[in-house]
Amino acid sequence: MNLSDATGKIVWKADYKPFGEEKAVTGTFENNKRFVGKEKDVETGLNYFGARYLKDKIGRFTSVDPVGTGNPVTSKTNGKMLLNPQKINRYSYALNNPYRYVDPDGKWPEQVHNTIISRAFGEGKYKLSPSAISAMQRGSIKADSMKYQNATHNYMHAMRMSGQSAEAAAGQTVNYIMGKVGEYKTSMAAGNTDKAYEALGMAMHPLMDNTSPSHEGFQEWSLIPLINAGIHNCIFWLK
Repeated sequence: MNLSDATGKIVWKADYKPFGEEKAVTGTFENNKRFVGKEKDVETGLNYFGARYLKDKIGRFTSVDPVGTGNPVTSKTNGKMLLNPQKINRYSYALNNPYRYVDPDGKWPEQVHNTIISRAFGEGKYKLSPSAISAMQRGSIKADSMKYQNATHNYMHAMRMSGQSAEAAAGQTVNYIMGKVGEYKTSMAAGNTDKAYEALGMAMHPLMDNTSPSHEGFQEWSLIPLINAGIHNCIFWLK
């Protein structure tokens, strides 16, 4: 991880071990954005992820994941969550696999977006085919690609730019979602279902992000359970 000044000269550089422990830090520039762009608390040495703090030396959060293995409404255990033993440890970072997953806020590893989509459309009234679900997941992953990880595309993650009001950012997000829904309808009419559902997955991405503690309320952009209303609104727009 490097930081450069206006001339392109590197003024700060850091290298990390898999769970965020600093391997080497050089430079005099003051920077508190450290491992995966998260703030490092100088007093405790912990990395702040929004929902909770990470102790990088042991690769563990200091409190449990608020997203548990049980359904908060029915209190029933989610059997699919239990299929992966790493999900049972609610203190682990990115399912104990930082080489593959990134935990954006201390609440969800990247894989959870896929899980949300598969659970929402894998059964029931709005059940879709496996290929459609896969295309939606690809769209959501595309929305989280490095191409869109910048302040210019904050609206794709239910966030706002510096100095921008939450209302203005929300308006951008709505326009983005409606645009992607338009792409979905156009592609479906043309018979290109894969492209259609990929666009739908991109449309759903900010709805899912908006439930994250570090996104909700259109917080200011910083590089670094899906609400029913979001699902229902998206379905409403498809009608």
